[in-house]
Amino acid sequence: MSRLRQIVVAALGLLATALSIALAVVARQRDNARQRADDEGRRADTAEERIEQRHKADTASAKGKEEGERDVEKARADARSGRRDHFADGWMRDD
Repeated sequence: MSRLRQIVVAALGLLATALSIALAVVARQRDNARQRADDEGRRADTAEERIEQRHKADTASAKGKEEGERDVEKARADARSGRRDHFADGWMRDD
């Protein structure tokens, strides 16, 4: 009976070892998956911030372009009118 008992104990020991290894593998996979999810979340946040920043830059650029075109049209209109006082504003020089 002692030989049978030794075999059963050895088998249970192997089973316990296999289960602990499997548990460690599953825990590592879970931790890796969690880390990947966190990394993806950070990348998504960064991408959204970049998109928002680019949108703000595009808006500012368009606004600056509109203001510049408005100033050019004003200068053209003043120059075509024959008046010379538009040079007194200081933003255009009469050199």
